[in-house]
Amino acid sequence: MDERRMQRRVGWVVLFTITFLGILLVINNPAASPFGSRGYEFEIDVPSAPGVAINTPVRKDGVLVGRVSGLEWTATGVRLKVRINRDVVIYENDQPQVEPSSIFGDAVVTFTRKPVLDDPDTGAMQQPTLPGDNRKPILAGSVVEGQVTDDPLTAITKLNQNLGPSIEKLGEAGEKVAILADKMNQAIGDDISGTRISQVLDEATLTLQDFRRTTNNFDQLLADNELRGQLADALREFPGLMTDARGTLQRAGQTLANFDQVIGSADRNLQNIEGLTAPLGERGEEISDLLISAIDNLDIVMKDMSRFAASLNKGEGLLGRLVRDKKLSNDVDLLVRNATVLVYNVNERVRVDLEPILYNARVFTDKIAREPGRIIGGALNPSIVK
Repeated sequence: MDERRMQRRVGWVVLFTITFLGILLVINNPAASPFGSRGYEFEIDVPSAPGVAINTPVRKDGVLVGRVSGLEWTATGVRLKVRINRDVVIYENDQPQVEPSSIFGDAVVTFTRKPVLDDPDTGAMQQPTLPGDNRKPILAGSVVEGQVTDDPLTAITKLNQNLGPSIEKLGEAGEKVAILADKMNQAIGDDISGTRISQVLDEATLTLQDFRRTTNNFDQLLADNELRGQLADALREFPGLMTDARGTLQRAGQTLANFDQVIGSADRNLQNIEGLTAPLGERGEEISDLLISAIDNLDIVMKDMSRFAASLNKGEGLLGRLVRDKKLSNDVDLLVRNATVLVYNVNERVRVDLEPILYNARVFTDKIAREPGRIIGGALNPSIVK
């Protein structure tokens, strides 16, 4: 009775396993399933499809509307065949994109509406508000162009490559600023105690007094006719001096223009970094949840390994007894050796007993093949058979 009950239970387990595997095959099969509508299919051409495979989800505005049913390589990239639910309409202005769905390499095909209207006030692009505003549905069998969004690691790598020259320019600008600061410190001096300004004012007062005396002396010198002639010669040479000064100022202006370009390049790079980190900040909660789930799964695996090691150390189970029970391990070793000897003896016995029989059979068949009449002759006259 117990044996029949056991057989019945085994039969139920086998039947449940086959049914479960059949359900999984039907769900994951890209072909049409009798449990749901097939919908309609069209194709998307993309330069590449990282992380895309059969049954990759297809979403429109974040809602699951279908799955990838096939893919193939083309001369320009990859062609994806998507199957959309029958009650979902995809329009021509819905832009398909292949986007990463997690940090583990998974991908998702999304459809987002492209801006098609101009705001007359600001000139910005807007999304259509009415369902039928100049939009045509994508028909079954159509081929549309798609785009690929880089995953965060690839985007960070490209950003690092683009930031290299900018960082070098910032370093050069920093060196120039440091040189300028050193020159200013040399000209003005460090005002650590706060007395430098007072000293400068005192020196300026003395300088003004000296300038007043110099002006008085200059008035006295201008009264000399010979000195006025020399001054006229100096004024004639002054235009050449101004030309040299103008060239110096132009070179200084070029230096400042280069510095402005460096600052503008740094500002654009910072704006690009902000555009990259903003989406990461919006999905920060989702990424943290995935990391926490991965850590929890790792903790479960480590606990299972700890329980297995504990049971092994306690001598529970066959492996634990083999490790801790020396007599049992010796018996197993002896059993393996005896089995080896038995197999060897059987092979030797077969070789000793069967080889003569096989040899005689080979000689007999060879003689019969050469002289078939020996069988008939031997039957009629056995004395001639040798």
